[in-house]
Amino acid sequence: MNNYFNTVEGENMKLIDMHCHVFPDQIAAHAINTLTQNCDYNPEVNATLEETIRIQKEWGCRQFVMLDIATSPQSVPTVNDFLIEHNDNKHIFSFGTIHPEYRFFKEELARLEENGIKGIKFHPGYQNFIMDDPKMFPIYDEIFKRNMMILFHSGFDPAYADVDWCAPKRAKTLLRTFRKGRIILAHMGNCLGSDEVMRYLIGEDVYFDVSMAYLHMGKMKMELLIKAHGPDHFLYATDCPWSSGLKTQETIASMNLLERDKEKIFYKNAARILDIDEREVE
Repeated sequence: MNNYFNTVEGENMKLIDMHCHVFPDQIAAHAINTLTQNCDYNPEVNATLEETIRIQKEWGCRQFVMLDIATSPQSVPTVNDFLIEHNDNKHIFSFGTIHPEYRFFKEELARLEENGIKGIKFHPGYQNFIMDDPKMFPIYDEIFKRNMMILFHSGFDPAYADVDWCAPKRAKTLLRTFRKGRIILAHMGNCLGSDEVMRYLIGEDVYFDVSMAYLHMGKMKMELLIKAHGPDHFLYATDCPWSSGLKTQETIASMNLLERDKEKIFYKNAARILDIDEREVE
């Protein structure tokens, strides 16, 4: 693959963005147009790989987790081909995709593992399943057997405002079922419902990414959750292209936290769970 980062100049604050959506060039415009109509957010970029890298550079970030999801069973191999192609486990860390109805998930997970993929992204709304439905458990079990992690969209989504398929209460059921699995909940568990996160998830063995939270939860509630759950389990993330990396950074930097705890959120926690040396974070 091309080394898109050869042209980066100067020193950047150390950051790892744990949540970036990227689409192949030929479908990016259509995908973003459809998603914009569903979610009513204005994207920062068009979500091609080139544009994602450009905006990440502007935000001072050179390393990120690249996500895409299969919205149908038949699209799983093709979507994963794209993710594998651009995964270098240095600057770009791709998480694979498995659709709940994909019959050959064991074989596909083996292929992903062989290609250095370290996690799987699920979105219950766009993939039409309930997070804690037992029919999903064989897939989760196979993922965790391969020492992969799972990143879930969690809580509210404007495209599925009337469903609770990935609500904090359901996440807790899943965490209690798979106690040895590494699970990340996007959007701090539910960026529109910090009370539910506090009630069901604080103290559980779970990571939260902070994507979109500054837009809906606000700094005070974000800081309250970080202090209650502990900064070792929060991850800098933007949900690129749907929110600003600079505003996310500013929100965290302005919190009443120790500098070493901010560093954990910005990159150290991500480096640990991605199993990379902190010295390799740029």
